[in-house]
Amino acid sequence: MHKQVARRHWIKRNCPRCHAGKGADCAIGDGTGTGEVRAVPHDERLLPIVEERKNKAQQTPRPWRVYEVTCPDRGKAPGARCASPSGGVHRSRVDLARENTRKGLPRS
Repeated sequence: MHKQVARRHWIKRNCPRCHAGKGADCAIGDGTGTGEVRAVPHDERLLPIVEERKNKAQQTPRPWRVYEVTCPDRGKAPGARCASPSGGVHRSRVDLARENTRKGLPRS
């Protein structure tokens, strides 16, 4: 899990397991009290950061893709390719996808 979270993020938090403060590395909890530091932080220190990221990703809707909307110029259904002279997508279809993203419309 320590590879998912950069040090600059987890070092800003206290460790609930070894009680290392902000800015301090986690200590080895073998009961000797030597104060040796761990090479990687405890998972308990990283888990809240990973969970926050997961929740944020679920809340942020992904943008509409061009072929998820009906083409306003030719009436092509979602998923069907445009037959524009330039060989690409009609500009109005791009604009419609962008507008649906801006409005936060759900996909049907």
